[in-house]
Amino acid sequence: MQHRRDKILASATDLLSSSDNAAFSLRKLAAAADVTVPTIYNLVGGKSEILLALQTRLVEDTEKGLQLLGDEHILEMVELIISGSIDSIAANEAYYRGTMLAMNELRQVEVGVIDALRN
Repeated sequence: MQHRRDKILASATDLLSSSDNAAFSLRKLAAAADVTVPTIYNLVGGKSEILLALQTRLVEDTEKGLQLLGDEHILEMVELIISGSIDSIAANEAYYRGTMLAMNELRQVEVGVIDALRN
C-alpha cells in the first residue's frame, strides 16, 4: 500500500510540474500512477489531501536535515535549509516545482474557504 501511495504522490508531482494546477485532475493522476480514482481516494484522498501530502513531504524532508544538526547554531540551520533546498531543486526539479505548485494551490483553497466563511 505504501508503495502505491508513494507512486501516486510521485505521479502527482510530475503532473503538477508539467502542467498548470487547473489541468491537474484525479483521472489524469490515476492514469499516470496506473491506479483507479477510488484507489487514490483510499490511499491519499482527494485533490486537497494530495496537495497537502506533497507539502507535508517537503516539510518532513527539511525537518530530517535539521534533526541531523541536533543543537547546532541557528545560522547553520538556516544554511542547511537553503543548501538543502538548492540540492533538492538540482536533484529533482519536477518534485520541487510540483511541491511548490501544490503549496500555492493549497493557499488558494484556504483563501476560498476563509472567504466563504466570511460571507
